[in-house]
Amino acid sequence: MSDEFNSSPMYSILAEQAVLGAVLLDPGVFDDADEMLSGDEFYQPEHPKIFEAMKELRDSDISIDLVTLTAKLQDRGELEDIGGVSYLAKIARAVPTASNLRYYASIVKNRSIHREAIRQLQDQLQGAKQSDNLEEIIAGLQETAAAMADQTAKGKGLRKLGVLVRDHFDVVERRYANRDSGLTGVKTALTDLDKLTGGRQKGDLIIVAARPSVGKTALEMNEAVAASKSGTVNAVAFFSLEMSDVALVDRFAAMMGGIDGMKFKTGRLDEDDWTRYTTAASEMDKLPLYIDSDPGMTVQQIRSKARSFKREHGEIEIIVDYLQMISAGRKFPNRDTEVGYITAQLKEMARELDCPVIAISSLGRSVEQRQDKRPMMSDLRESGQIEFHADEVDFLYRDDYYNQETEKKNIVEIIVAKGRNTGTGTVEAVYMRNFCRFADYERGHNEQPPKQQNVKDLNKRKWAQ
Repeated sequence: MSDEFNSSPMYSILAEQAVLGAVLLDPGVFDDADEMLSGDEFYQPEHPKIFEAMKELRDSDISIDLVTLTAKLQDRGELEDIGGVSYLAKIARAVPTASNLRYYASIVKNRSIHREAIRQLQDQLQGAKQSDNLEEIIAGLQETAAAMADQTAKGKGLRKLGVLVRDHFDVVERRYANRDSGLTGVKTALTDLDKLTGGRQKGDLIIVAARPSVGKTALEMNEAVAASKSGTVNAVAFFSLEMSDVALVDRFAAMMGGIDGMKFKTGRLDEDDWTRYTTAASEMDKLPLYIDSDPGMTVQQIRSKARSFKREHGEIEIIVDYLQMISAGRKFPNRDTEVGYITAQLKEMARELDCPVIAISSLGRSVEQRQDKRPMMSDLRESGQIEFHADEVDFLYRDDYYNQETEKKNIVEIIVAKGRNTGTGTVEAVYMRNFCRFADYERGHNEQPPKQQNVKDLNKRKWAQ
């Protein structure tokens, strides 16, 4: 029987008849069929009409049998279209038992996905013949492949609470083990941020946004290193669409070696700098931190690379720098719609790979027009969909960016403005810009911030650690 059911990769008339026949044998299994299939997934033209007639009977609380189904098809004017009562009698005899319905339905489902994949590939081929945009063609193919992969992925479906609570014990035990650190997810760059948010949570899309040169990329570089060292993930993937490999390693080396970044740019490293650089290089070599700086990546390319990274490393974190430089791979009527599509894809990636996905975002100029220049949700550039899809939104604000006379020199406020699975609030951190380094602000938040000299002392203490 198995060979008969699987005789064609495009369709199986026998499997379709078996689904409908199983329902006629036992109307109680129709709910299973309805959960797995829709009428348009049947190949034989008669079968969607029979399936939809069965659905109408079920929805009207009328038992599905040969008599009621015949009457319903007559009412719909479709009885002769499906071959009359004789064909209904034939499918009623198609299977000896209804117990294998889900198996029959899975064959129908897979054949439907196969046909849809071929249809979409044919559309892509036709579009490719009419387009000279290679990037758009490739992005279309990748989007089709991702859509097919999503359809074939098996959902968890309804599960008994008692089954879920068994898995929940493992979650609670991990939280208990990390109760002093406050971590329930992947470690951030800062202890105060860990305590506020519990770390970066699996399946979450986190947006880190600020105006240019405030420190958003530096913060995420610090986070990439902290997560790599912490053991809360097996590996971190850092996708940079803005900076080259050399520029990134300049900044990582400055951060980890405690070396002024300008010395790398000018080549004026003294003997002590070389010692620090050598030590930092050795440390970087050991980190499970991976960089991809290919320019112009599409969101489909990032998602494909992330899937491979997940298969190779298991527990991962993804960082993307930055959101507005990601290409959607195809045309949209406006930029807002395009950015909304990209953030939706990043959110789906976080759910699919069960990992935190952090996307750095720019902010619009509207923040500059206000007296209080701390960012708000409305400042997210180009799309309100960013806020909608994000599970967490972190804004960075530096008072010394706007006010050179401020006492808060080198202090960055990290404003967690949205935290669907975390807390919200504000933490402060020391930002040593020349060294591309963030450190916890160790004084009480109600005290006056440290003077410049104290910041330097703090820098030394952090490097010594």
